Amino acid sequence: MSKILLFDMDDVIVSMTDGFWDVVRVKHPNVIIPANGTSNSWNLAEGVKDFTTADVRAIIDESGFFATLKAADGAINALKSLLAAGYDVRICTSPAPNNKTCVKDKYEWVRTNLGDEWVSRTIITFDKTTVIGDYLFDDKPDVIGEATPTWEHIVWTQPCNLHITGKRRVSGWSELSTFIKQLAS
Repeated sequence: MSKILLFDMDDVIVSMTDGFWDVVRVKHPNVIIPANGTSNSWNLAEGVKDFTTADVRAIIDESGFFATLKAADGAINALKSLLAAGYDVRICTSPAPNNKTCVKDKYEWVRTNLGDEWVSRTIITFDKTTVIGDYLFDDKPDVIGEATPTWEHIVWTQPCNLHITGKRRVSGWSELSTFIKQLAS
């Protein structure tokens, strides 16, 4: 039986934070964007002068936001290569709870960027702990829910999770193949 590899979408498969700051540059040109292009916090507004959590929500909750995000460098080729190599590859992502088009937008993104066959490989859920898999690659510092996960959380390195210790991590798609080879041995 092949390993089930679950990949989060936002800031793993797609560059959600980059897309977010692109919108900020257009809609809030006076906001000074953090020097490294992102916040070091899960809350994108933290440490950004004259920008609030409500401002963040207004952008993330905008219809169509998730459909327009760019793929992370190397993500599409890596996902397709893993599937071709015999792994059971799934997208496991959470919806933005107040974005009325988020689920539709995420499926649209998958169909446009990966193809129709990947739509059935996409799981959109508020509780990733209920999804069966061997490994969940996710940038969220702690993935919690109602169930005891069957998967191991592999931290996908982002500035907001650098403080997390005690978990294995991958720092991008270019590192993933080496990590997968280590899992197989």
